[in-house]
Amino acid sequence: MDDGRHRGDLRYFLLAPPADAEIYGDEEGTELSRSEVADSADVKQALATHGFKAAAQRTYLTGDGDYEVSAQLVRFANEGSATAYYNAFYYQGTRITLPSSGSPAKAYRLSSSSAESTGSVIVLSHQGDVHITLSVTGAKTPGKDLLARLLDKQYRRLKTGR
Repeated sequence: MDDGRHRGDLRYFLLAPPADAEIYGDEEGTELSRSEVADSADVKQALATHGFKAAAQRTYLTGDGDYEVSAQLVRFANEGSATAYYNAFYYQGTRITLPSSGSPAKAYRLSSSSAESTGSVIVLSHQGDVHITLSVTGAKTPGKDLLARLLDKQYRRLKTGR
């Protein structure tokens, strides 16, 4: 990352799953188009407005089977665009305050319509020109410390590639 810009294939920067995780789909992650990222006309418009460049996602089940973790990265035209996109979006749900790690973050506990997954949380953040969305779903609601650790690992991966 130079000057807040991430170059190359975003899949390289995705949160690395634990060694014992069961990865869904391509182990390297999946590249996503703007229409695959957008779940509504409003989001599609926001992606276009802020200069959507690329996106990638990886989803895995933790080795103990407790949580499904999905990391999605969306690269924008510049750092200001990623920040504006982050500031514009929120989710309907109970707001959760994460332990401070120096990273901007918003987290929400979402209601689930599934009998298998009653604890669903989404974490939003950004680093440089990349917007981060982490979702963690399981039979029980993930703790704040787990969410903060995952976000810290994603931040490190974006910053160092490791």
